[in-house]
Amino acid sequence: MREIKFRAWDLDAQDRMYSWDEIKLHFSEHVEHEKVVVMQYTGLKDKNDKEIYEGDILNFVEFDTTGGHRDDREFTGIVKWKNGMFEIWNKPDSEFYGADGGFVLQYIWLQDDEIEVIGNIYENPELLNIK
Repeated sequence: MREIKFRAWDLDAQDRMYSWDEIKLHFSEHVEHEKVVVMQYTGLKDKNDKEIYEGDILNFVEFDTTGGHRDDREFTGIVKWKNGMFEIWNKPDSEFYGADGGFVLQYIWLQDDEIEVIGNIYENPELLNIK
């Protein structure tokens, strides 16, 4: 069973990500909740044993062996909760690399042992060419 926990980004302060323990202490009735973005832990860790959360930006390889040959492609994308699961998309509010939607995070995590968290959408939007 995966551990249920969260982290948060304060839209007013915009200076750092708050951990689950800090959320329980800091984000009670003292903060306007519409100014806080809460992100859930996916239950997965990257190659460096770093926890993967919604909003994280990942580097990963999609292994494709259709058509009898291997066609591995490297991608960068953001983790989002969509369609009842965690998926990886190229931008926070757009289609991912075609009409098929996002990559299923669980599938990518199982097939790519080099998946890596390289940042998150709030502290490192430039990683997705977003300003």
